[in-house]
Amino acid sequence: MRHAKISTQGRSALFFLLLVVGLGGAGCGPKRVPEEDEAAAIRAKVRTVAIAPPSSATVVVAREQVEEAFLGRTTERLAVSGLRIVGPGIWSEIWRRYAGDVAGVYDASTGEVDQEKYRTVEDATYRELVELHSVDAILYLTVRPVETYGVPVHPRVCGGTAPPYWPGGWFKWGHGASLVRTACLVGYLEDPSGKQYFARHAPIEGIETYDQQTRAVRPRDAIFQDPLVLDRVVEIVLEPLLAAAADRGSKQATANDGAPAAPLAQEPAAETGGEKRGEGKPDGANPDEEKRD
Repeated sequence: MRHAKISTQGRSALFFLLLVVGLGGAGCGPKRVPEEDEAAAIRAKVRTVAIAPPSSATVVVAREQVEEAFLGRTTERLAVSGLRIVGPGIWSEIWRRYAGDVAGVYDASTGEVDQEKYRTVEDATYRELVELHSVDAILYLTVRPVETYGVPVHPRVCGGTAPPYWPGGWFKWGHGASLVRTACLVGYLEDPSGKQYFARHAPIEGIETYDQQTRAVRPRDAIFQDPLVLDRVVEIVLEPLLAAAADRGSKQATANDGAPAAPLAQEPAAETGGEKRGEGKPDGANPDEEKRD
């Protein structure tokens, strides 16, 4: 039986809250690193990973931009490490089918998520992922805006630094900005019973800046354009999973008299269709996502 969900918070908001609390603050805490028993559990148990549809929690960044920037990189990096991948297209098809069986997960009269239906659909989705696709863990990725105030030239956020956005370059004067929003990639891995293996975050880039009476917003066509930054962010967020796969592969190679372990086959990551609701999860799979800014 999966753990009951908090009714007033969506999954993405929940794991971001865990990051803020567990890391000592979203703006300056270190990245969440698994305890040794968690790392050992990943090495021992996780060989097939389902990737849920990526999402965005800010209107500045479209869900499609998150998918374009991070889904391919994440899939390739995990597959190269020897993990077998079940793409978000498979997830979406399963979720939509079970959501259709209960006439959707939203209450027709209130428009709010029906928590009982939600849990029923989620349980069924996870069960099918395990039974038909041998999934050992589910990876969630979302881009969330993190706010910092009285920002210096190089604000620290999400365990690292990212320059704020300002047309023509960052501030030339010394007082900094009134408020800066930075896009951070937040990811967490859980097993099909709902137990979390790890939660991690990394700064990508500044997307919105307020200084006195001036507001600057990064244009859509200028978002997530630096491939080196995107590669670095993916490495940071996936590090525990990649390290566990590398360690397992090393041990297998040693056991096979130095012969390299054969990587597991990768499932094709089917395309995800546009969702009306759910911030990148199908038909309410991410129902209580934080309201857009």
